[in-house]
Amino acid sequence: MQLNKEKKDILKLKELIESLKDFTPTIVCTGLLNAGKSTLLNALIGDNDNQTFKVADIRETTAKKQISVANLTYIDTPGLDANDNDTKVVYEAINSADIVLFVHNINTGELDKSEVTFLKDVLKHHPNQKHFLSTIKFVLTKKDNLNPSEEEHTISEISKKIEKQIQDIFIELPIIVVVSAEVYQEALKENSPPLLQYSNLSTLKKHIDIMINEHKKLIYNNKQTKIRTMLRETLEHLKSKRQNLIYEKHALMMENEQKKNLLKQDIVKLNKILKEKEKNYKGL
Repeated sequence: MQLNKEKKDILKLKELIESLKDFTPTIVCTGLLNAGKSTLLNALIGDNDNQTFKVADIRETTAKKQISVANLTYIDTPGLDANDNDTKVVYEAINSADIVLFVHNINTGELDKSEVTFLKDVLKHHPNQKHFLSTIKFVLTKKDNLNPSEEEHTISEISKKIEKQIQDIFIELPIIVVVSAEVYQEALKENSPPLLQYSNLSTLKKHIDIMINEHKKLIYNNKQTKIRTMLRETLEHLKSKRQNLIYEKHALMMENEQKKNLLKQDIVKLNKILKEKEKNYKGL
């Protein structure tokens, strides 16, 4: 049985309130299909065999998938280029996130039109635009697939272009981290410090740690803001529905009153007819 809007809103409120009691920061990973989201999340949680978040060249994730590790909740989302329903899932996940990792495959060059449009839409509809930029980090993945002889130059050029694109949207300068989750996983298996350093995943982890430590109060306050906003919207919706029910009740009462009056009139007419008939019978 499907829940109505009121019950869904109340359940969401309960979840948010419960999240304040047991504070676990939520990290949402988003980006285009095959941008490297799942591999990145597996690397961050220490799953070097990619068993937790499904990794494939075809569309696997049709709904958000989450797991909690070391007091952090990681959420993988469908690809932005999947379909409208999946994009809606991504919007909802981002609006509930404390940290957002926007993942882009550096081998495809600068952000494409769909990514730019998505970021603009997210910023437009986010309940707290000022806070949003402080929660999002842009991760360029798969740098190991670049031409080794041109890697440094390519990373610099593409990073500058993407930085400009993001700055045009958010006004402020973004934080961009270039990584290779695959090399990081390989480095851990081979116990190779040079590969670990090359993967640059430790830099991303430091950014995440800093955000968590420095923004715990902001994240907590953001959750409170979401609760107050949702509570206000839910109450307004319930008030509106209550008023509509009052109007409907009044309309039904008026309709019933009219029916009662019509019935009374019919009874009076019927009594008159019966009396006339009774006189006629008595005169026989």
